[in-house]
Amino acid sequence: MFTRTVAAALLSGLVLSLPAAAQTTEAGSSESSRAEAAAKPTFKPTTFEEVKKIEEGLEDVKITVGGSFMQVFQNLSHSNTAQAVIGPEGNDLNELADIGAGFTLAAANLNLNAQLTPGIKVVVETYLSSRHHNEAWVKGGYLQIDESPIRVPVLETAMQYLTIKIGHYGVNYGDAHYRRTDNGNAVANPFVENLILDAFTTEIGGEVVGRAGPFIGVFGVTSGQNKGDITTPESRSWAFIGKAGAEHQFTETLRVRLTGSTYQNDNAGRATLYAGDRAGSAYWGVVDNAAAAAYTNGRVNPNFTEEIQAY
Repeated sequence: MFTRTVAAALLSGLVLSLPAAAQTTEAGSSESSRAEAAAKPTFKPTTFEEVKKIEEGLEDVKITVGGSFMQVFQNLSHSNTAQAVIGPEGNDLNELADIGAGFTLAAANLNLNAQLTPGIKVVVETYLSSRHHNEAWVKGGYLQIDESPIRVPVLETAMQYLTIKIGHYGVNYGDAHYRRTDNGNAVANPFVENLILDAFTTEIGGEVVGRAGPFIGVFGVTSGQNKGDITTPESRSWAFIGKAGAEHQFTETLRVRLTGSTYQNDNAGRATLYAGDRAGSAYWGVVDNAAAAAYTNGRVNPNFTEEIQAY
């Protein structure tokens, strides 16, 4: 069985509002039942950790293709009153870039999802175009296990509550990364650009997510770097990520969530928790120096390059 679904981030709101026209009801059902079925959304999205989903009855590999696209028209201005600092080349290091109205470079993502067996899938995420790299390049990829591949009662029971992720992925530190702009995917971010202190990075490792009723817990171990490295082992150590919290849907319009997270690395070598976004700022040139433009302009990197303990 081979299915192919293409979904753009800019159209996700439209998809949510479309009636389920393909749904059918049994002959003789009431008009109210038909109306209720038509008004029912085709899927229920989640803002935070992905909902556990088992593809029951899957006989062949199922491929899903998804994507997101962002095109920005920017009309922003900026100014400062900083005293001029003349650099070695005679330019003012405090002078802001000259910006005005215009279109920025379009950003796009491509996501490939291969459902190998019920409860086991492989995901590959690619940036087709970004501010930092206008060519296509892989953001990361990982294996996700939601169901035990071994028919052992203890494992089957445990996997009813656990999800395991292994590979190169965005570490699950905090909740802000679920609402940030990820290159072409900006549908969850009303401000388009991200936080000034942007806690987001991709690292190689594994994590376990546990759910029990309203409670959620996460434990992960990664290499502590956003790329592979086998050199200078004495200057590198593992990073440990933890999260605990609870959430509850009180009404259709009220959902409450409270979590606490930690990221610990005693010998990072080159920590990127606050400098791991390889796509770049969505606000081009804003509060940026005219002589030394940075693709992450407007953000602050505390430069915790060796030891980092974040909460």
